[in-house]
Amino acid sequence: MNWTISKQLWGYTFVTLSIVGILGFINARKAEQLVSQLDELALTQIPAVRNMTNADMMHDGLRGVLYNAFFIAISGTKEELAEIKKETEEKIGDFKKYISALDQLHLPKETKAVIDETKPALDDYAKITDQVVSLIASGKGDQAKQYVKEFDEKFKALETKMESLGDLIEKDSSKTRNEGKDAASFSYAGMAIGLFLSLFISILMNRNVTTRLRQVITTMIQVSKSVGELSKLLRRSSESVSKESEAQCQELQGAVAALHEFETVLLNTNTGVSSSLASTQEITLESGKVTKTIEETKEAMEKISDANLQIQNLNQVINSIAEKTSAINDIVFKTQLLSFNASIEAARAGQQGRGFAVVAEEVAILAKNSGVTATEIQVLLEESRKTVDSILKLIQDRVKEGSDISRSSYDSFLGITRKIQSVNEQVKSIHAASEQQSIAIKQTSQSVSQVDRAARSNQSAAKNSLETTVSLEAECQRLSEVVLDVGKLAS
Repeated sequence: MNWTISKQLWGYTFVTLSIVGILGFINARKAEQLVSQLDELALTQIPAVRNMTNADMMHDGLRGVLYNAFFIAISGTKEELAEIKKETEEKIGDFKKYISALDQLHLPKETKAVIDETKPALDDYAKITDQVVSLIASGKGDQAKQYVKEFDEKFKALETKMESLGDLIEKDSSKTRNEGKDAASFSYAGMAIGLFLSLFISILMNRNVTTRLRQVITTMIQVSKSVGELSKLLRRSSESVSKESEAQCQELQGAVAALHEFETVLLNTNTGVSSSLASTQEITLESGKVTKTIEETKEAMEKISDANLQIQNLNQVINSIAEKTSAINDIVFKTQLLSFNASIEAARAGQQGRGFAVVAEEVAILAKNSGVTATEIQVLLEESRKTVDSILKLIQDRVKEGSDISRSSYDSFLGITRKIQSVNEQVKSIHAASEQQSIAIKQTSQSVSQVDRAARSNQSAAKNSLETTVSLEAECQRLSEVVLDVGKLAS
């Protein structure tokens, strides 16, 4: 399989790491085993040895207490015997406590079995010891001597059990120590194997990588020569493109300036059209107001015509009043005639008709005054009728003239309003066309500006390309030198 250098390095690294990982895993397991053994040593073996040692001391100590009790019974006091009794009980309690502590530890089954066998012997030994010491303390030394032989038998039986238990505990400790040594030896062997395999893989990797590196260096030398030739050709092309881009950029700058100037002129035109549109709209509003005023004037003229009808009705009222006045004059004449006849009749009556004559005279005077007033009213009514007729004719003439003028003005302003509306529509069309043209010019200007930016970018890119090709040519030269140096190192 033709692998690359990178793949080979990764492959060798993977194999090395795999071997190291496997050895590390095995060493870790062994280390865990060693730690477990150390824990067992710390938690089980050491306490077992300590408790076994203390128990053995209690075993021998009880015998010493027993012999000491015999000695005190000969030359000691009761207090000393009581103290010996108390000491015996304490040592028996400690002895049992150490054996119980051994039983609570995590020991092998065989050791546990020996502990179970030791407990009855311990109970017998403690019992006989306590019995003998009690007899001595109570002053029965001779009787106590009878149990000395049994005490020695119990002591030896327990001593045999204790020796067997001690041998098993020592055996367990030796086993744990030997397993720790084996784990440590295996770890050293694993480290040695790992170093050997790593050295072997390093030598193999170095040989393969060096061979591939020489091949790569040979290829790189050929490629660097090809790249150098291509970089020279690319530099000539970049110089040509840079000159053409610079010329195109200058032409586009002129076009952009012309478009900006045309855009300014079109903006001024659009502003003027907008102002004209606003003016025509204002004129349209004012013409509407004038038309409305003319309509109101026309309506006022019509109302004045209605008032003429009311004035004509007033003339008829005056004529009616005149007729009533003529009737009053007739009544006055008749009243005067009747008063005159009454005066004649009163004169004929003489003294009896004098009062009636005064009344008739007063009625005649009143009728005369009423006749004068009625005549004056008739004259005033005639003058009023003439004045009303004159005013009515004048108003009719003025109303007719005003109506004709209002109608003519209304028709003229309607025509003017239609023309203004037509002009307004045309100005709106011009304004809309101007705005569309302005938008088109802006879009064209933006497009040309984008082309100008693109041309500038191309010019900049051409310059950068030229600089890059020059740098590439220099780097190709450096690459050739570096490849030669690497070739020397690889060889």
